[in-house]
Amino acid sequence: MGIRPPRPPSSINRIYVGNFNSDNVSVIDGASNNIIATVTVGDGPALFGITANPVTNRIYVPNLDSINVSVIDGVSNTVLATLTLAQFSNPTGADSNPITNLIYVSDQTLDPNLTQFAPRG
Repeated sequence: MGIRPPRPPSSINRIYVGNFNSDNVSVIDGASNNIIATVTVGDGPALFGITANPVTNRIYVPNLDSINVSVIDGVSNTVLATLTLAQFSNPTGADSNPITNLIYVSDQTLDPNLTQFAPRG
């Protein structure tokens, strides 16, 4: 995973941008480029590692400082769940597989690894 811009779920045309110092995510309408919502997430949301599953309309936000991943419903723009990572993790990015519905979270520590989640719902 490298640095890449956030991907909007194709079915709702929204862009999700992490605001690291504010601990929230700005939701931008892809047609008007206006901020339509602000969603509070964990501490230190990733600036570039937010991903969306276009099939489930779930947005996955790695939170660096709280060592977890916030799951946002792409329709209601509310946090549905928080996925806890291993202690001392440093989640810097996420990606999703819309076919298997698996979520992959990169970990930038001294011993880098990849955490895999199979979310429900």
